[in-house]
Formats: sequence, structure tokens, C-alpha cells
Amino acid sequence: MLKIPGHGTAQRWTAEDEHMFTREVEILEVLTRFKNTPSPKPLVYSTTLTNQFGFPYIITNRLRGESADSIWYDPDVERNHLTADVPSLPTEMKRITFLRSLAKIMTELNVIPQFEGIGTPSPGFGDVAQTCTDVRTLPVREYYKWANPDNLHEAEKRGPFGSAAEYIQQYRDERYN
Repeated sequence: MLKIPGHGTAQRWTAEDEHMFTREVEILEVLTRFKNTPSPKPLVYSTTLTNQFGFPYIITNRLRGESADSIWYDPDVERNHLTADVPSLPTEMKRITFLRSLAKIMTELNVIPQFEGIGTPSPGFGDVAQTCTDVRTLPVREYYKWANPDNLHEAEKRGPFGSAAEYIQQYRDERYN
């Protein structure tokens, strides 16, 4: 599988984008260390524009199975809110099987170490990423929020936060002050 950010061009790619894309690769690396956690493994990647292609990318292995979209709807029926609410019996059974599988996978995620706070998971490459199955908590770093979709160069640095209360308080302060 190949992921290329749509805005990964010299005119639009920023240091904040690189930061967030790097964190994405790091967390994928951590998830692949847990055998019961289905996660694509990064095979080759670049989070910068300085590579043979000139844009950031991640190439991962493809996970087995079907996409949720392919099993959620009745085949050969127009996909809209009306048909989605009244599926055929076979489609309803596929949905139930899918949801049970998803619930099983979600319960298996409890083997992943907890994060030290609220922010962007940042296990880092190297020692922590290599031995993350042995640690109880993983560090978090700041993340970026793009408040104005018309100006992707105006990213706002957020976090990390030590608790949900700190996160909520900053949100309240920004929204109501």
C-alpha cells in the first residue's frame, strides 16, 4: 500500500506536516510489534521532500481482509442513507460478523503501552521503538492543529497535556475567552 499526502508538495509541505507524518510512521512501527494487532508495517518511507520522488510517502504491507465499505452495503444497490438503514439479511449478517471482529481486535489493543499524556504518540525510532513491548508508557509530544483550511501554513502547536483536564481547560480557555 502506498500513502502520499495530497499536499506533499514544495509549496505546501511544512515542518509541522513533517512532524505529524513522522509520528504516524513511528506509531505504525510500534503497532507492528504486537502480534495480535493488525497494523500495516512501514516498509519504506520518507517524511520529507528530499528523496528520489520529491514528495513524502509511506509504503506498507497490505493487510488481509475486506474493507468495511465493501461489506457494509448491499451489492448492486445504490449507496445512500435509505439503503444503508435497511440492508438485506445476508448484508446484515456480514455487518454483525464485521462488528464482532472489530470488537475482538479493539479488546486486544489493551496490550499496547499507555501514553504519558495527551498529544501525538512519539515512541521515537531506536531504543524505545525497538523495545516498546517491554515498556509500560510511551511518550507524547506536541501536535499541530490547522485552524484555517485556506492557509495550511498556519499551524497551531498544541500540547502535550498531562491529563484530560489540562486538555479540556485549554480548549475552554481558547473557546470562551
